[in-house]
Amino acid sequence: MAWNLSSGGFSNYFDRPKWQDVAVKAYLAEHVSNETREYYGQYTNWEGRAFPDVAAHSLHPNFDIMYNGTLDDSGGTSASAPVWAAIVGLLNDARLREGKSVLGWLNPLIYQLGKDALIDITDGYSVGCMTAETPGQVPGARWNATTGWDTTTGFGTPDFQKLKELVLKL
Repeated sequence: MAWNLSSGGFSNYFDRPKWQDVAVKAYLAEHVSNETREYYGQYTNWEGRAFPDVAAHSLHPNFDIMYNGTLDDSGGTSASAPVWAAIVGLLNDARLREGKSVLGWLNPLIYQLGKDALIDITDGYSVGCMTAETPGQVPGARWNATTGWDTTTGFGTPDFQKLKELVLKL
């Protein structure tokens, strides 16, 4: 389930890269109504770089971590980023063991493999839509997790075995 305090949406500063076009255009066509476009139009650059690309962990339940020698907990991006870093490290290790090069820049690959390599999150939503002019939530703002790529969980959470199988074929 998506975490309701997550963020996501479209950049006002960076154009959408070509490798996002298929997934993001499908999301906009299938999951964003004309009413939503009209309402959010003053806040949203529908042609901007869409985010996130992936998810890994929400806030609850927290991850147990060791911090400065003490058991502590973590969640959200603070837990998700290291999870993804570790998975990418293991994927690169698997490729190196097979005599292949490391993966390099992953974003276009994520959009190529997306639905085949990640666990799609289709429940929940985020309300992380804020602007500099309106410090707080945009009234009624809500990005729903949907089938396929969405502005709450991207393509979803990692399935290491599927990812490993696919990247070893590259």
